[in-house]
Amino acid sequence: MAMSNDLETATQAAYRAGSLLLRYFRTNLDVSHKDGAFDPVTQADSEADDLLRSIISRQFPGDKLLTEENPTRPVDYHGRVWMIDPLDGTKDFILGRETFSVIIGLLVDGEPAMGVVYLPSTGELYYGLQGHGAVREVNGESAPISVSAVTALRDARMLVRIPTPEQRGLDKPIQALNVKERISGGSVGSRLCALASGRADVFVNTHHRVSKWDTLGAQVILSEAGGTLLDLSGNPLDYTQSEDRWPDPFVAASTKYLALQAIKSLGSKNFH
Repeated sequence: MAMSNDLETATQAAYRAGSLLLRYFRTNLDVSHKDGAFDPVTQADSEADDLLRSIISRQFPGDKLLTEENPTRPVDYHGRVWMIDPLDGTKDFILGRETFSVIIGLLVDGEPAMGVVYLPSTGELYYGLQGHGAVREVNGESAPISVSAVTALRDARMLVRIPTPEQRGLDKPIQALNVKERISGGSVGSRLCALASGRADVFVNTHHRVSKWDTLGAQVILSEAGGTLLDLSGNPLDYTQSEDRWPDPFVAASTKYLALQAIKSLGSKNFH
């Protein structure tokens, strides 16, 4: 895949932010909380956010920016809008787990157009460009990626969250799903990339604080690898909505058919 200026800028920005995060990884972090005990934030989040905003705004001064740790919000989501999570998986980062990531996505005229996910601790870089496929790069070696061929829920490897004291509404319905295997752990970005690269088949997000910056970049990669991401009504996510957070859980899978099976099995009242 030939890199566009957008993609080249995003990958280099992700590398720089990743280097910053690694300086803090497995150190004595100053942790505070934004929205309750299950929503931590560290100085690494804030500094990486500032760095990424600086890089993107300098390269593309006319574009809009939505980033997790900056209160500034675009007036609307038309035109070119960058959506950035400087540290996806802050809880994993704090606990010393290697599944945290940097996520950078670009929305163009309301459509997911480009995405980058970088896992600094493992050196894995994933990227996708609308209409041009998705790629995984490690140690300078890159290769196209694609989702698995699994189409039946009973044959699927399902990504699930590590058990915590936090209770979520879909926990019991997810536990009742008839799947082949459950794989725990990982931030949203790393899980969507696991689907994109065929290492898992389905993921039901239950986190009520997941926002546009968590999904856009990784969704482009998943879509370009052949996968899909739908809300519990079976519809694509609307990145032009005014709210940052997604109002409902979503399902990501290797195929739309598999995603719809999961939605139906979860008993969504709005399924059609």
